[in-house]
Order: sequence, then structure tokens, then C-alpha cells
Amino acid sequence: CLVDMLGELTSMRGQANDLAMNWMLARNLDFTRDYLTAIHDVDAEAVRSVVQRYLTDANLTSVSLNPKGSLAKQTIDHEKGAETITQKIQLDNGLTVLLQEDHRVPLVAIRACFLSGLLAEDKTNTGLTQLGSRCILKGTTNRTASEIAHAMEGAGGSIGASAGNNTFTLSANCLDEDVPMALDIVSDVLLHPSFPEAEVEREKVVQVAGIKSESDHLISVAVRRLRQELFLDHPYANVRNGTEASVSQLGHAEACTFHQRYTVGQNGVLSVYGAVDSKSVEAQVRKLFDLLPAGERAFETVPSPEPLTVSKVLDLATDKQQAVLVTGYPGAAIDSEEACGDMSSRLFMRIREEMGLAYYVSASQMFGLAPGVFYFYCGTDPEKLDDVQIALADEVSKLAADGLTPEELGRAKQTL
Repeated sequence: CLVDMLGELTSMRGQANDLAMNWMLARNLDFTRDYLTAIHDVDAEAVRSVVQRYLTDANLTSVSLNPKGSLAKQTIDHEKGAETITQKIQLDNGLTVLLQEDHRVPLVAIRACFLSGLLAEDKTNTGLTQLGSRCILKGTTNRTASEIAHAMEGAGGSIGASAGNNTFTLSANCLDEDVPMALDIVSDVLLHPSFPEAEVEREKVVQVAGIKSESDHLISVAVRRLRQELFLDHPYANVRNGTEASVSQLGHAEACTFHQRYTVGQNGVLSVYGAVDSKSVEAQVRKLFDLLPAGERAFETVPSPEPLTVSKVLDLATDKQQAVLVTGYPGAAIDSEEACGDMSSRLFMRIREEMGLAYYVSASQMFGLAPGVFYFYCGTDPEKLDDVQIALADEVSKLAADGLTPEELGRAKQTL
């Protein structure tokens, strides 16, 4: 609790949020400090007294949500309506369309995904996919940003865009009766974005602020440097937000050119899933999205990062009262699996629980169309860093030599 709350106070945004919440909820600007002091004084006896006082049968409310008829021991076909055939349609411009009906609830999800992301960028324009995703809903030649938002939100739906390591995605969710409206808006956004210059400049400021904010988070800084050293000149050495230098060079023209290159039929997939009539949706999709330029598919071949020839060790000095250790290795491509990151993993149990060396310890990965990175990370007291490094190296060596136990593999599968 202490580490999490102090971590929030390492950025100006976190401090501002802390002050606002303290005053709004408690009318006490020092509430966080008072709360942490009180938490520090809590002992086992205090916890036991609270449990004994409140966790009683008289205070108990139990809720059980069961399939209809299950309490009467009726046989229920849980898969009915869940397994329907996915229809795959190829438009004349190359756009792949996936349709699947699911009428269990009157909701529909629409996704349009196009190859781009880090693999479409270099050091001079990294962050461009992210900037485009922030600006694509700022208006089209037919609708203002306000009209797009009001149409979707007024119908109880939502629309958003996101950038990934390998893709750009436009997402919309709506009720079944609003699918024609939602598809019309999605097609308008994809075909006719205006990328207003004022909005692009405003979003650049926000994106740069996010980049600066990341410098307050030790793990973000450490992982960024790890990727730079591991991937060198490969696009995966960059991160989605880009750098201050690269984002400052971007603008309306770059956003338009990038969109025209990658948001094309040959390079994308549109999926519509939910309570729809496939035939009517297919007819509307053909009418709207056949207008998308065919263009060319990106990344027919994906370059792999150059293999490391020697191990590298970096020591980065900061003014923070915490040390972060990140150990990374070349990873697999998009079909890789991660089985060491859950809270009950061997890393957590030994280094944090048994040895008491770290505030947190876990594992994560970045993967994509090209092989990515698999890394272990932990936060600790600077004075314990050497011990943590030895313990982590020992556990990684065991993992490399012996692999996962059946229990660990089973837990990882359940988590996924």
C-alpha cells in the first residue's frame, strides 16, 4: 500500500490528483499522509479485531448468480447461441471482413484493424501511429468531433481508437438497432478524417506530456532503455508514444500521409460481432467500405532484430529512493506465451515472500509480428539490489535449465 501510494506521488499529475481527492472526500489536504501514518501503526491484533467485529453471520450477504434452471438441476446447454460460424468475406479492394452472429445480448462490437504501429515507423517519426489514433476522431470532412461523439454516446454506444506495436485499431460498440449508424460513422472516420491542424497540435502537447510523465516511472525508463539496447536499429527499439524530438516534428501533413498509406483495404480487417443479421450487415459493409482505397499490404516480410553477440549490463543513476532491476531476453513472435508473471509465480514467492528483498517482482513481454522481448522486473531498496540480482539470476537460470513445472504451466493457462 505504501509503495503504491508513494509511486502515485512521483509525478505532478499524481500529486495534483492526490490533493484534489483528499479535499473532495475528506476536506483534508494532508489526508494521504494521515492515512499512511495510520496504516503504519496497524498491527496483527488490530486486523483480528476488525475481522471479529465485522465478518460475522449477522453482517453476511451472499449472492449467487446461476444459469436459469440450474438450481432445479435442469440440464442447460451453455454453448447454445455461443458457437456460431464466423463468415469471412473479401471485398474487391482487399479488405477482409469477419461477421459473426451472437444474439445472447443485444450488443454489437465493430473493430477495424490495420497493420502499422512501430513497424511502420523509424526514429524520426516514432509516435506517429499513436498521434494518428489520438486525432482520427477529431473530425471528418462530413462530421465534427462533437457530432461523432454525440451520435455514438447519444445512442448509448462508444467509439475509440488505439495504436499498438503492429497495428492501428478503430473500435465501436453499440446496440443492435444502431448498427447502421455505427457502421456509417466508422466508415466516415476511416475514409474521410480531416486531422484538423489545431487538434493535431493540441494532441502533440498531450503526447509529449505523457512522454515526460513516463520519465517519473522507473520501470518505464528501465524497459525503454532495455529495448533500445536489445533491438538497436530495429523499430521495436522505439515505444508507442515516441520521443519528444520525434513527436515535435509531426503535424497535419504527416498524419494524413501516414493514414493514406496504411488505412487501405489490402492492409486491414473489419470485424462485426454480436446481435446482427449477417446478410443485412454484409450489404451495408460492401456499400460503405468498398470505397476504401485498395492500396498495398504492409510488412509482407517483417525484419527480425539482429541477434545479440554479448550480454549487456547498464547501470542508470536516478534521484529516486528505489532501485529497479530489469532483465530482458529476445522473445518470440506473436504466438509466444508468458507463464512467469502471475503473483504466485516462483519469482514472487522466493524473492518477495520468502526472502523479503523486493517490493514487487514479476515478468512481462512485448511481442508482435517480429520477435519481441521477454523480461523480468522488480523494485527494491537500493541497498538490497545486489542480493535481488543474485536471486533473480538464480531463478532465471533454473527456468532456462528446467523449464516450467506442470503446476506453473497449468496456472499460466488458467490465467490466460
